[in-house]
Amino acid sequence: MVVDDLDGCSLIVVADGGLGVVGAARNTVLAELPVSAVAAFDELQRIFDWGTARGWLESATSSSKLTVRRDYRRSPAAVRLASALCFPRRLEGIAFDYLLAPAALERLYGRLGYERSAAPLTHPEAGLAIPMRIAV
Repeated sequence: MVVDDLDGCSLIVVADGGLGVVGAARNTVLAELPVSAVAAFDELQRIFDWGTARGWLESATSSSKLTVRRDYRRSPAAVRLASALCFPRRLEGIAFDYLLAPAALERLYGRLGYERSAAPLTHPEAGLAIPMRIAV
């Protein structure tokens, strides 16, 4: 199990296929980012071209750690996980969800409804990444 600063302030969804965990995903309201993550906020704001209107951060989330077990990758598991994150957030008034997609997964996220929101960049941990967003 990987634990980091965002786990305590995030919605974490785990899918169980009856024979064990099939996948998991994490979603964080931007206004709830912990102090340890705020240092990166200026860079994230530049990458995603986030708005600056008052209350904007309360209406946006960032998804991360969407993973699906290898033998379920051609199943609807990723769509169901993404939907499980978006539906409760929509009820909370969230308008957009942002993520950094590994370049190899851009098509997958596109099929989930995400679109490019900025030029590709090199992420220190993930390599080439595509900033993407979806209207929740």
